[in-house]
Amino acid sequence: MSRDPWRLVRDGADAVLCVDFTQARVREQAGFADLALPDNFGMWGTDEGAWETDTIPPAPVERVAGVLGYCGGGALACGLAARLGTRPPVVLFDPVAVVARTLFKQVNKSLAGLGADPVDESGFATADLAALAGALADHYAAVAGPVCAQRRIPESIAGQLCDRVSGYLHYLVRSSRATFDYDGPVLVVLSEGQKLPDALNDRPFVRMPVTTAEVLAHPAAAQAAANALLAAPDTE
Repeated sequence: MSRDPWRLVRDGADAVLCVDFTQARVREQAGFADLALPDNFGMWGTDEGAWETDTIPPAPVERVAGVLGYCGGGALACGLAARLGTRPPVVLFDPVAVVARTLFKQVNKSLAGLGADPVDESGFATADLAALAGALADHYAAVAGPVCAQRRIPESIAGQLCDRVSGYLHYLVRSSRATFDYDGPVLVVLSEGQKLPDALNDRPFVRMPVTTAEVLAHPAAAQAAANALLAAPDTE
């Protein structure tokens, strides 16, 4: 049974679409639920069910006041905004152009959470990101099974961990196939040390004195996003 691709993060008259892997509140980094936009902005976020197919899910509302993207969701947010046809403003928080190194980084982070060694990158072919994602997901599952069994973690929980890692890698592959091409207004919000992707070099950006994990919870980031949304002309 397929899962709902959208979750209502917060109700409001002016709908903003938020692109991220998940809207789950149990996560290491701040999510869109932590972004303190003015009360008039309602927020709909893509959830894990959005990435079960290879098409960007249609908007859950007819009128869209803006599109936001976080990290790997940046290029997907641009693609969603372009498909709407109304040129809504787009705000990207720490957007990432996904490459093979991105997948290695994320699976190694998950392995570290198990107390396991990082993967030997030389043992994985990287020409095809989808194939790489599958191989890395298999590797994680092969490591996670014994570790979870040793710690007496139920198989059902271990399976959920593996499904989450596999789903996230698939989401990153989806992002790698999207582009930042968009002919509407775009603002980029960057945390400390985060680089601006080459494809966004001509776009305005602001930098926040926080980490990537904290940027969506920073009041100044929310204010910058609100200013960009409020400055946009009515798209109706």
